Amino acid sequence: MQALAALLEVEEGRPVAEALAGAERGLSPEDRRLATQIVYAVLRHRRFLDAFITTRIPLSPKPAVRMVIRIGLCQLWFMDRVPDYAVVSSAVEQARTVDARAAGLVNAVLRTAIRTPFEPREPGVRYSLPDWILERWQARWPGDWETMAARLNEPPPMTLRVRKDRATALADLASEGVEAVASDWLPDAITVRSPLRLERSALFRQGFLYVQDQSAMAVTYAAAEPEQTRIVDLCAGVGGKSFHLADQHPAAHVTAVDTAAERLARLRENAVRLHLAGRVTPVLGDARAVASQEHGGIVIVDAPCTGLGILRRRPDIRWRRQPRDLARFQILQRELLDAAVGTVEPGGIVVYSVCSTEPEETTVVVNAILQAHSELVPEDVAQLLPEPWTRFREGHWLLVPPGIADLDGFFIARLRRTA
Repeated sequence: MQALAALLEVEEGRPVAEALAGAERGLSPEDRRLATQIVYAVLRHRRFLDAFITTRIPLSPKPAVRMVIRIGLCQLWFMDRVPDYAVVSSAVEQARTVDARAAGLVNAVLRTAIRTPFEPREPGVRYSLPDWILERWQARWPGDWETMAARLNEPPPMTLRVRKDRATALADLASEGVEAVASDWLPDAITVRSPLRLERSALFRQGFLYVQDQSAMAVTYAAAEPEQTRIVDLCAGVGGKSFHLADQHPAAHVTAVDTAAERLARLRENAVRLHLAGRVTPVLGDARAVASQEHGGIVIVDAPCTGLGILRRRPDIRWRRQPRDLARFQILQRELLDAAVGTVEPGGIVVYSVCSTEPEETTVVVNAILQAHSELVPEDVAQLLPEPWTRFREGHWLLVPPGIADLDGFFIARLRRTA
């Protein structure tokens, strides 16, 4: 029932993480993991599931009944933790709680699904993606789009940034019963291959681990500028990049700006755990207004975006976004990047990043800023990262397609202010 409740909240517009946090209260760790897996699986495969439902039910069922069927289908086809008979039985019981008359319908649809393979021809249905997104990727990556689309429907890896000797950290995790391996992409990254309850890990509690995708870690590598002592993170969120920057620049102070008090509250908590409270200062405010009051030799703009590069990690996004959102976010991104230019000191650098690879949010934004500010010069991002990243070099920029090499889709640009 908790997965059903969370999914219905997501349908009403609540972010998936918030919906899960509310629904999972009081559950055992095992039940919490199962509820989370069900919610994310349903969101990933929603279009595929609905296409099958449409072939079996001539009239659209009530939203709660449809969601019960989606959950059942997802467990039958994409999960293996619960036997088929138990999935059907549980779904029928859930149906009775939302609409007693629907129990027979749910039973019939799920039993049909057990007997009948479903192999839709349309790529958008097969990979459960909106057509407009898939069409863009087909045009830009004709040889890779199908691999990308399929990968986006797999659970993403859990990657951690390690804040101590990596070999020692891996040994410490092994002693806690956690299987993890060193990353080939970054020297301070590891990938977890077994269940890990962070709150139970001494390594985590002591501040030696931070959950972060490697593409997000790459942003701070692009900001390498050892002599700089003042850093401004204009879109800090809960602090992932601010903390990484502080670790990479031990003599620097980081000002972390964000518009949301809740995110900054989490940033403060994280800063205490990581023993960085004295070196990372949160500032509540809009970066476009705060920028004139803050100055630094390194300025980071990890801008709000459509999030089309992290559909594997945030499957709900694929159903929220529309093509018009690209233009809407572009306006904000240009304003934030322009504010960053006013924040960075002469000789310093601005790093712009988004978890999207769409041109409207990436090259179009950066090229517009370069045209407006002759004092800016682009610099090669890939040369600041380990060799494997060079495969994603796009001119001066780094562009990681979503679903490739177990990395989130990301765009990173580095600009130096010469005067």
